[in-house]
This record gives sequence, C-alpha cells and structure tokens, in this order.
Amino acid sequence: MRRGFLNKPGAFSVTTQSEADRISSKISNLSVSENSPKSDSNALPCVLNRSLMRLWQNATERGTEPGSLGWPIDTPQLAPRITSADAFVDVYWKLGRPGLTVRGCKDHRSLPTDPAFCAWLSYNDVYDKIPNIGWAELWSIPTSFPYRIQTVNGSGLGMVAIRAIAAGETICIERPVLISPSALPSHKECPLEDRLQDIYQTMLGVLDPGAVTAIMSLSNCKPVTKDSWSRLRGIIDTNTLYCSFPQSQYLPHYGGVFLDMSRCNHSCAPNATWDWDHCSLSMEFRALRPIREGEEITISYLCPWKSRSERQKELKTKYNFSCTCPACEPPMPSESHANASSSRTTKAKSTTHLSAKEAAIAASDAHRKIIGDSNIIAGTLWKHWASPTSTQPSTKITEFHERILQLRDEEGYQNESEDNYAYLAHACAALGDKEGFRRWAKKLMEWRPWGPGLPGLDKQMTWEGWVEDPTKSPAWGLRETANNYAIDDILEPLSFTQIIIIRL
Repeated sequence: MRRGFLNKPGAFSVTTQSEADRISSKISNLSVSENSPKSDSNALPCVLNRSLMRLWQNATERGTEPGSLGWPIDTPQLAPRITSADAFVDVYWKLGRPGLTVRGCKDHRSLPTDPAFCAWLSYNDVYDKIPNIGWAELWSIPTSFPYRIQTVNGSGLGMVAIRAIAAGETICIERPVLISPSALPSHKECPLEDRLQDIYQTMLGVLDPGAVTAIMSLSNCKPVTKDSWSRLRGIIDTNTLYCSFPQSQYLPHYGGVFLDMSRCNHSCAPNATWDWDHCSLSMEFRALRPIREGEEITISYLCPWKSRSERQKELKTKYNFSCTCPACEPPMPSESHANASSSRTTKAKSTTHLSAKEAAIAASDAHRKIIGDSNIIAGTLWKHWASPTSTQPSTKITEFHERILQLRDEEGYQNESEDNYAYLAHACAALGDKEGFRRWAKKLMEWRPWGPGLPGLDKQMTWEGWVEDPTKSPAWGLRETANNYAIDDILEPLSFTQIIIIRL
C-alpha cells in the first residue's frame, strides 16, 4: 500500500484514562438516537385547515440532510479504496478489465518535441475521458517558497521552514512528476514484475533527463532486488501522495510522486496537508497550523484515527521505521518532578515514567477514536437536530463540534477541521444568529482549505457570499422557523371546534 493511499508536531495534553473514558462517554451520549424526532403521523393534529397544513409542509420540506449544506460537508463520494487483491479483482472486472496507457502530460504551450512535466500511467477509463490537449498553467504559485530541502536529524532529507508560515498559508503548489494507479493487475501468464520494466522505461522516456535524475534521488524504503527496475518501483511506493480522478466509477485512486512534497517526513500530528486538483493536475500544499522558522514541515502517511500500536505496526511494515512524533512518544515528566521524592528507587522512578507515558498514549488513542467516530456521527446528528420536529437542545450541535475542535488541538491534528467550522456556522444560521455564523465562517475562511484552481475559487466565493448575507446559508432559519411557531399563529385560523379536537 503506497503512502497516502490510506485514508498530521504540537503540544501534547496528558489526560488520564478515566478522563478519556468520560469524554468518550460524553461524546457517545450525543448519538442521534437521543431525542430523535418522531415520525409517527399520529403526533400530528387530526384536524388542520389549509393554512396550517401549508405552514407545516414548508417547515418539514426544508432540507435537513447534511448534503444540502454544500461544501465542505457535501463532498463527492468516490469508490471505496482498494484494500485487498479480491476487492481489486472485483472492481477491475466491473470496469471491464481496462488497459493501461502511459501519457506524457504537457502544458498547452509546449512544443511536440518538449518533454512532459509528468508521466502518467492511467487506466483507459480515465484516459479516454480526459483529452490530451495540454494542461493549463497553474492557477497561482507563491512568489517565494517558505522552505528548503535539507538534512533533518535522524530522518534524512526533509522540508524545513525558512520563515514563519501562517496557518492556512499555501506553502507551494506543485505538479507530480509521476502518477500511477494505487493498484495494478497481475496475471499468472504475465507477472507484474515482467510488465513493469517496460512500463517504467516508457514513463521515464517522456520526461526531461534532469527530472529523471531528481526522481531517482528520492528515498526508497523498499528492498532492491536483482530486477533493475525494483529501485524505481520502491521509490514510487515510498513517495506517492494520494490523488484521485473522479472520472472513474470504480478505480479513481492514484498516487503522485512530487520532487519537493514527497521529501516531507511523517508525523502522526503533522503541521501540513495537501489538496489535490485533478483539473489542473496539481497539488496545493498548505499549513495546518502556524509553523515556526526552522521547524520541520511534516505530513501524515496514515489514517490518524488508528491507535498508536496500529500506526507503529503499519509504519514499520510499509516504510520500515518507527515514529517518534509527540503523538507516539509523549514528553516524559520533567526531571525535577521525577526527583520530587528522593526516597524513590531507580526502579520506582522508571515505573512512574512508564506509567505516565502509557496513560498519555492511552488518552491520545481515546481522543483520536472520538474524533474519528465524530466524522460518522456528525451528519446524522445534524439531520435530526435541524428537523422542524426536533426536541434536541439548540446548543447540541455547537457543544459537539466545539468539543471535537478542542480534542483536535490537544492531539495536534487539525486536518479536516473545516467540517467542524462549517457545521458550527450553519448551526448559527439555523438559529437565526448572523454574527455567530460570520464568526465561524470567517474561521473557516482563515483556514483556507479551498484547494487550487476554479473549484477552489468557487468554494471561496460561495462562503464569502454567505458571510456578506448569512440568510443565504442553506441552513438559515431551520431551527428558528421550527421553534418559533407561536401557538396563536397555529390556532388563529382554526375554529373553536377544531381547537377542541386538536386538544383531544
């Protein structure tokens, strides 16, 4: 499995296991089954006049599905990632066993004799849907790069900030030099190793020789065999970052090798992330939090919600190293604290340190599980909270997402915070709170997870329009409308007889 094909250093907060259990229980209590709106039609008044029926229908027909809120909550769903050979065989046959083609990607101004900036090994279902007429120039490029590639102690080459970088700031926009599918077919009569030599030779043949030299200088954590192409394959498997092409119904998953971004080392609490734009064939690299001058810029290779032991096992298996980031090796108690009691033996001190470390790791694992589970809970929780018939407290959404943001800060993992900010903004809109909406929407905009190109600009302009006029939020007044039907407004059109029937 290549880096990034599974689904990011900051202060580490030590929490006891009992506290973690309490937090987990509290979040679990926010499950959607609590105070869920009833669907029993008998709860409706048995006699309604036409005016009241229209009023009720207008309230219930307002969209409460999370998808109605737009980006970032409503994001296109791709086919599931390939996690086994059997899963690949299944989707490969569904797609009609497509062939593979090597494409040399060039700018639209390039001459026929110019080398490609990227060699792309593509399944034909994507190749046939994307015309090879030359890629447009990048949407924007930072005027200066706030980093340099240099040796990092104990981690080989890495990316280091040469000045302070603000949260949300674009660090660079880079195009890949190689793109290949996340899963490749292999047949008994034609083993994959036999085919890769010809494929890789073709891919490198469309690139500038300088780019080929730079690619071969990237790190390789995989074993090199007698096959002369095993080194290149190891470099690809070590350095690819996930990217996707939604034109494919079953196999949209690819990986790109980047000459700068692929140098970034792993952290389970990274300070940077990337946003892929398939339209311009480019990756925008941005800061997740403020990065100090001289600080290493890091990314995450793995799913962050797994436990420390699971992460360490996966890193060792795939990349042959052990992670020592703050999320995996929390700071030990200070020496002065450890020596507070001079009567302790050396063994007792060691046990105390180990217990403190184990407690910190257990609390971190619990926090990360809560954050991961919250991604599943959030959508259904919103649907029921925003329903016109909901009896849930008006503060339930804000309390939920504010707590998740707090846990993200404690874990040093801010990636995907845009969903929390968006839910908080729309919750304020649902309650008719313009200033609350603007406060959270501006935090989202400061976060700047738009991504490059026209799609990113469209997202940005949409939220700017909502900040200017919060009533344009698709959630505006959902709770305010549902909860502010005064009893006089409902009963006024009804006759005395009808009122009696309703009260029965």
